[in-house]
Amino acid sequence: MTTLEISLSKEDRESILFIKQELAELKGKLQTQEPSKYYSRKDLSKLFQVDLSTIHNWSKKGIIFPYQIGGRIVFKSEDIEKALVKLKN
Repeated sequence: MTTLEISLSKEDRESILFIKQELAELKGKLQTQEPSKYYSRKDLSKLFQVDLSTIHNWSKKGIIFPYQIGGRIVFKSEDIEKALVKLKN
């Protein structure tokens, strides 16, 4: 069996290292995400212990964003989490 030796310039080695770092960064960004969870108006009213009219008002004010599939209205969990605001102490 013969061994193949390749000599690389300093620039080539640096380029390969840079490419490896970029690939590692892209791999981190492309991790599989869990599918979105959807809540009905009734689910949200139970979750936040508010009346259905409050969910309707939040939606009209743009606090939460409704999505529709067929005749059913749902809300994405990501949107609900984004709507939550941290209070200042």
